[in-house]
Amino acid sequence: MNKPLYTTLIVFLTLTAVSGLLQGILRQIVGPSFPFLDAFMALFITSTLITLAGALLLLQYYHYRRYWFPFYSGIVSFIAAGCYSIAVYKILVSGTMMSYFPLLLSFSVLAWIINAVSLISSPAGKQPWLMAAGCAGAIVGLLMLTPFIGGIYFAKIAEWATVAGSLTPLLFVMHFLKERTTAKADASQTESLRLVLGLVMAIALVATIVSGVMMAMPEVWDWLFAQKKLP
Repeated sequence: MNKPLYTTLIVFLTLTAVSGLLQGILRQIVGPSFPFLDAFMALFITSTLITLAGALLLLQYYHYRRYWFPFYSGIVSFIAAGCYSIAVYKILVSGTMMSYFPLLLSFSVLAWIINAVSLISSPAGKQPWLMAAGCAGAIVGLLMLTPFIGGIYFAKIAEWATVAGSLTPLLFVMHFLKERTTAKADASQTESLRLVLGLVMAIALVATIVSGVMMAMPEVWDWLFAQKKLP
C-alpha cells in the first residue's frame, strides 16, 4: 500500500473514533432518550457511513497483507454491522424490526469479538499495535455481551464498554502511522487517490458540522440546564 492510502485509513479511523466517542459521551449525559433527539439521526447516519467506510479500507489492508483470518472474519463483521445499522434506522424511523434487534445486536457483537480474536491468533498478531487492537476489541466485545448474560444489572457496564470501544480505532491508527513511514508513493494511482482523499475531506467536513450541530442543539443544553436545577 502507498502513503495516500495509509493517510485515508488514518483519517477514516480517526473520524470513526471521534464520532463514536461523541455518541457515547452524549448518551451518558442525556440518557435513554438520546436516540430520540431531533439531531440524532443525522449523527447516526454520518458516523455509520464513516465507520463502514473505515471497515472496508481495513479489509483492503488485510487483503493486501494476506491476513486471511482477519479478512474473512472482517467481512462477516462488516455484514453484521450493516444489518444492525439498518435495524436501528428502521426502528427509529418506523418502529419496525424491533423483534430482530436483540438477535442482530448479539450477532454484530459476536462477529466483532471473532474479528478481534483473529488479530491476536493470526500473523497480524506479530504487529504490536494490531495485537493491542485485537485484545482491546475482544475485551470490549465480551463486556458488551454481559447484559445478555447477567440482565439489566450489567447494562451500565455495556454502555461504558461501548464508549471505551470507540477508542479502539486509535490503536489501528498508531499501527498505520508506523507503517506509513516506510510506505512508498505510487505514481500510477495518484489521480484516483486524490479523488478518494477529496471524498475523505468532504466526509470529515460533514462530520465536523454534524458534530457541532449535535453539541449545540437546544435539546441537549435544555436537558443539562434542567438537571442542574433539580434539587
